[in-house]
Amino acid sequence: MLVDGKKVPNFHLQDASVCYLGHLCVASNERVNMIWEAHYSHVARYFGVEKIVVVLKKYFYWPKL
Repeated sequence: MLVDGKKVPNFHLQDASVCYLGHLCVASNERVNMIWEAHYSHVARYFGVEKIVVVLKKYFYWPKL
């Protein structure tokens, strides 16, 4: 719908990526990679599930995150 120029509440396109309230939407097939990256990257380090979720929610969106 966004590609067709129709407005969808709380969603917008930014550089051909779908965003929800300013957070990049992550496709279901990429979510495991995002969690793995947040868990094991040297930048984020492992701080526990709650802190990993906080880090992911800061930049990304997917249902039930």
